[in-house]
Amino acid sequence: MRLSLWQSFSSNHSAAFTLVGVFKTPAEAEAAAERLRTLARAMREARQAARENREPDKSLTEPEKLMAWNLGIARGWGQMDWADIPIGSDPVATFENIVFIDGSESETGARSTEALLARLGSTTFVSGLFDPEGSKHETWAVTTVRLNCQALNEATAEAIVAEVEDYWRRSNANANLFFERHFQVATPWQEFEADPAHLEFSGRLSRKEMELVIEDGQFARLEMGLPALVAYLRAKGCTAIEFSFHEERSGV
Repeated sequence: MRLSLWQSFSSNHSAAFTLVGVFKTPAEAEAAAERLRTLARAMREARQAARENREPDKSLTEPEKLMAWNLGIARGWGQMDWADIPIGSDPVATFENIVFIDGSESETGARSTEALLARLGSTTFVSGLFDPEGSKHETWAVTTVRLNCQALNEATAEAIVAEVEDYWRRSNANANLFFERHFQVATPWQEFEADPAHLEFSGRLSRKEMELVIEDGQFARLEMGLPALVAYLRAKGCTAIEFSFHEERSGV
Protein backbone atom coordinates (compact mmCIF):
# COMPACT_ATOMS: atom_id res chain seq x y z
CA MET A 1 0.00 0.00 0.00
CA ARG A 2 1.26 3.50 -0.84
CA LEU A 3 -0.02 6.54 1.04
CA SER A 4 0.98 10.16 0.36
CA LEU A 5 0.25 13.26 2.45
CA TRP A 6 1.13 16.89 1.74
CA GLN A 7 1.29 20.00 3.93
CA SER A 8 2.37 23.43 2.66
CA PHE A 9 4.61 25.77 4.62
CA SER A 10 3.76 29.41 5.30
CA SER A 11 7.25 30.88 5.10
CA ASN A 12 7.49 34.62 5.65
CA HIS A 13 11.25 35.22 5.95
CA SER A 14 10.82 35.88 9.68
CA ALA A 15 14.35 34.64 10.43
CA ALA A 16 17.27 36.04 8.46
CA PHE A 17 19.02 32.75 7.69
CA THR A 18 20.09 29.31 8.81
CA LEU A 19 23.27 27.98 7.24
CA VAL A 20 23.90 24.25 6.92
CA GLY A 21 27.35 22.74 6.42
CA VAL A 22 27.55 19.02 5.70
CA PHE A 23 30.96 17.51 6.49
CA LYS A 24 32.35 14.07 5.73
CA THR A 25 32.45 12.98 9.37
CA PRO A 26 31.07 14.09 12.75
CA ALA A 27 34.64 14.75 13.92
CA GLU A 28 35.21 17.21 11.08
CA ALA A 29 31.91 18.92 11.90
CA GLU A 30 32.85 19.29 15.57
CA ALA A 31 36.27 20.70 14.70
CA ALA A 32 34.74 23.25 12.34
CA ALA A 33 32.11 24.20 14.93
CA GLU A 34 34.76 24.92 17.55
CA ARG A 35 36.65 27.08 15.08
CA LEU A 36 33.47 29.00 14.31
CA ARG A 37 32.65 29.46 18.01
CA THR A 38 36.13 30.86 18.61
CA LEU A 39 35.66 33.27 15.72
CA ALA A 40 32.22 34.31 16.99
CA ARG A 41 33.58 35.11 20.45
CA ALA A 42 36.44 37.13 18.97
CA MET A 43 34.08 39.09 16.71
CA ARG A 44 31.75 39.90 19.60
CA GLU A 45 34.64 41.07 21.76
CA ALA A 46 36.08 43.22 18.96
CA ARG A 47 32.75 44.91 18.26
CA GLN A 48 32.08 45.45 21.95
CA ALA A 49 35.50 47.04 22.42
CA ALA A 50 34.89 49.32 19.44
CA ARG A 51 31.58 50.46 20.89
CA GLU A 52 33.08 51.09 24.33
CA ASN A 53 35.88 53.14 22.75
CA ARG A 54 33.33 55.00 20.62
CA GLU A 55 35.15 53.94 17.50
CA PRO A 56 33.31 54.03 14.16
CA ASP A 57 31.57 50.83 13.21
CA LYS A 58 33.87 49.06 10.76
CA SER A 59 32.54 46.70 8.16
CA LEU A 60 35.01 44.00 9.23
CA THR A 61 36.59 43.23 12.59
CA GLU A 62 40.22 42.17 12.82
CA PRO A 63 39.24 38.53 13.62
CA GLU A 64 37.12 38.43 10.43
CA LYS A 65 39.97 39.85 8.36
CA LEU A 66 42.44 37.34 9.83
CA MET A 67 40.12 34.38 9.21
CA ALA A 68 39.50 35.49 5.61
CA TRP A 69 43.24 35.90 5.02
CA ASN A 70 44.10 32.52 6.50
CA LEU A 71 41.50 30.77 4.35
CA GLY A 72 42.31 32.71 1.20
CA ILE A 73 38.86 34.21 0.74
CA ALA A 74 39.54 37.92 1.23
CA ARG A 75 38.17 38.81 -2.20
CA GLY A 76 34.52 39.79 -1.90
CA TRP A 77 34.51 39.13 1.85
CA GLY A 78 31.82 40.95 3.80
CA GLN A 79 30.78 41.43 7.41
CA MET A 80 29.41 38.46 9.36
CA ASP A 81 26.96 39.80 11.92
CA TRP A 82 25.43 36.48 13.00
CA ALA A 83 27.73 36.44 16.04
CA ASP A 84 26.13 39.62 17.44
CA ILE A 85 23.84 37.79 19.84
CA PRO A 86 23.58 37.92 23.65
CA ILE A 87 26.56 36.60 25.58
CA GLY A 88 25.90 33.02 26.61
CA SER A 89 24.01 32.19 23.44
CA ASP A 90 25.61 29.86 20.92
CA PRO A 91 24.89 30.52 17.23
CA VAL A 92 26.70 27.32 16.21
CA ALA A 93 25.19 23.85 16.62
CA THR A 94 26.16 20.38 15.43
CA PHE A 95 24.16 17.29 14.61
CA GLU A 96 25.99 14.19 13.45
CA ASN A 97 28.18 15.41 10.53
CA ILE A 98 26.34 18.72 10.16
CA VAL A 99 27.12 22.23 11.39
CA PHE A 100 24.26 24.72 11.69
CA ILE A 101 24.81 28.48 12.00
CA ASP A 102 21.94 30.52 13.41
CA GLY A 103 21.83 33.82 11.52
CA SER A 104 18.36 34.79 12.69
CA GLU A 105 19.56 38.24 13.81
CA SER A 106 21.65 38.91 10.69
CA GLU A 107 21.18 41.93 8.45
CA THR A 108 24.05 41.16 6.08
CA GLY A 109 22.94 37.71 4.90
CA ALA A 110 24.72 34.39 4.54
CA ARG A 111 27.06 35.00 1.59
CA SER A 112 30.35 35.50 3.48
CA THR A 113 29.58 32.86 6.09
CA GLU A 114 28.73 30.35 3.38
CA ALA A 115 32.12 30.98 1.76
CA LEU A 116 33.77 30.47 5.15
CA LEU A 117 31.92 27.23 5.85
CA ALA A 118 32.74 25.90 2.38
CA ARG A 119 36.46 26.63 2.90
CA LEU A 120 36.31 24.70 6.14
CA GLY A 121 35.43 21.64 4.07
CA SER A 122 31.65 21.41 3.95
CA THR A 123 28.92 21.29 1.36
CA THR A 124 26.68 24.25 2.17
CA PHE A 125 22.96 25.00 2.06
CA VAL A 126 21.17 28.22 3.02
CA SER A 127 17.64 28.86 4.25
CA GLY A 128 16.71 32.53 4.39
CA LEU A 129 18.58 35.71 3.49
CA PHE A 130 21.60 35.21 1.23
CA ASP A 131 22.17 38.77 0.00
CA PRO A 132 20.43 41.67 1.79
CA GLU A 133 18.31 44.47 0.42
CA GLY A 134 20.62 47.14 -0.95
CA SER A 135 23.03 44.68 -2.53
CA LYS A 136 23.08 44.22 -6.29
CA HIS A 137 20.40 41.54 -6.06
CA GLU A 138 18.49 40.80 -2.87
CA THR A 139 18.47 37.02 -2.73
CA TRP A 140 16.65 34.48 -0.58
CA ALA A 141 17.24 30.75 -0.40
CA VAL A 142 15.03 27.84 0.64
CA THR A 143 16.55 24.57 1.80
CA THR A 144 14.35 21.50 2.03
CA VAL A 145 15.00 18.07 3.51
CA ARG A 146 14.47 14.63 2.02
CA LEU A 147 14.40 11.86 4.62
CA ASN A 148 13.72 8.16 4.31
CA CYS A 149 13.70 5.38 6.89
CA GLN A 150 12.42 1.90 7.65
CA ALA A 151 9.77 1.54 10.33
CA LEU A 152 9.86 -1.37 12.75
CA ASN A 153 6.75 -2.85 11.12
CA GLU A 154 3.73 -1.74 9.10
CA ALA A 155 1.74 -0.95 12.23
CA THR A 156 4.46 1.46 13.40
CA ALA A 157 4.60 3.06 9.96
CA GLU A 158 0.83 3.56 10.00
CA ALA A 159 0.99 5.07 13.50
CA ILE A 160 3.69 7.58 12.49
CA VAL A 161 1.69 8.64 9.43
CA ALA A 162 -1.42 9.04 11.61
CA GLU A 163 0.44 11.23 14.13
CA VAL A 164 1.86 13.50 11.43
CA GLU A 165 -1.51 13.71 9.70
CA ASP A 166 -3.15 14.69 13.00
CA TYR A 167 -0.50 17.39 13.56
CA TRP A 168 -1.17 18.88 10.12
CA ARG A 169 -4.93 18.74 10.71
CA ARG A 170 -4.61 20.62 14.00
CA SER A 171 -2.15 23.05 12.42
CA ASN A 172 -4.58 23.92 9.66
CA ALA A 173 -7.39 24.38 12.19
CA ASN A 174 -5.33 27.04 13.99
CA ALA A 175 -3.77 28.66 10.92
CA ASN A 176 -6.28 31.50 10.67
CA LEU A 177 -6.58 32.30 14.37
CA PHE A 178 -5.10 35.67 15.36
CA PHE A 179 -2.17 35.24 17.80
CA GLU A 180 -2.64 31.44 17.61
CA ARG A 181 -0.80 30.55 14.45
CA HIS A 182 -0.34 26.91 13.62
CA PHE A 183 3.33 26.75 14.63
CA GLN A 184 2.11 26.76 18.24
CA VAL A 185 0.59 23.31 17.73
CA ALA A 186 2.81 20.58 19.17
CA THR A 187 4.45 18.28 16.64
CA PRO A 188 4.68 14.53 17.29
CA TRP A 189 8.38 15.10 18.16
CA GLN A 190 7.63 17.90 20.66
CA GLU A 191 9.28 16.05 23.58
CA PHE A 192 12.67 16.38 21.87
CA GLU A 193 12.63 20.21 21.67
CA ALA A 194 11.04 22.56 24.19
CA ASP A 195 9.72 25.33 21.93
CA PRO A 196 6.94 24.34 19.47
CA ALA A 197 7.65 27.48 17.44
CA HIS A 198 11.00 25.95 16.43
CA LEU A 199 9.42 22.75 15.13
CA GLU A 200 6.78 23.95 12.68
CA PHE A 201 7.00 21.41 9.90
CA SER A 202 5.68 20.89 6.41
CA GLY A 203 6.39 18.62 3.47
CA ARG A 204 5.23 15.48 1.72
CA LEU A 205 5.03 12.21 3.62
CA SER A 206 4.55 8.91 1.85
CA ARG A 207 4.49 5.30 3.00
CA LYS A 208 4.99 2.07 1.13
CA GLU A 209 4.69 -0.84 3.52
CA MET A 210 7.39 -0.17 6.16
CA GLU A 211 9.26 2.52 4.21
CA LEU A 212 8.59 6.17 5.10
CA VAL A 213 9.74 9.03 2.87
CA ILE A 214 9.60 12.75 3.61
CA GLU A 215 10.19 15.09 0.69
CA ASP A 216 10.29 18.91 0.51
CA GLY A 217 10.50 19.00 4.31
CA GLN A 218 10.80 22.42 5.92
CA PHE A 219 11.11 23.47 9.55
CA ALA A 220 10.67 26.85 11.21
CA ARG A 221 14.13 26.28 12.70
CA LEU A 222 15.98 23.63 10.73
CA GLU A 223 18.79 23.24 13.28
CA MET A 224 16.25 22.28 15.95
CA GLY A 225 13.50 20.64 13.94
CA LEU A 226 15.57 18.09 12.04
CA PRO A 227 17.37 16.62 15.10
CA ALA A 228 14.04 16.43 16.95
CA LEU A 229 12.39 14.61 14.03
CA VAL A 230 15.26 12.11 13.77
CA ALA A 231 15.15 11.51 17.55
CA TYR A 232 11.39 10.87 17.32
CA LEU A 233 11.83 8.35 14.50
CA ARG A 234 14.58 6.54 16.37
CA ALA A 235 12.42 6.40 19.50
CA LYS A 236 9.74 4.75 17.35
CA GLY A 237 12.25 2.08 16.35
CA CYS A 238 12.93 3.34 12.82
CA THR A 239 16.22 2.32 11.24
CA ALA A 240 18.24 3.16 8.12
CA ILE A 241 17.42 6.85 8.60
CA GLU A 242 19.00 8.88 5.81
CA PHE A 243 18.49 12.52 4.92
CA SER A 244 19.77 15.04 2.41
CA PHE A 245 19.29 18.73 1.61
CA HIS A 246 18.23 20.63 -1.47
CA GLU A 247 18.53 24.40 -1.95
CA GLU A 248 16.82 26.81 -4.31
CA ARG A 249 17.54 30.55 -4.55
CA SER A 250 15.47 33.38 -5.89
CA GLY A 251 15.53 37.18 -5.92
CA VAL A 252 12.83 39.12 -4.08
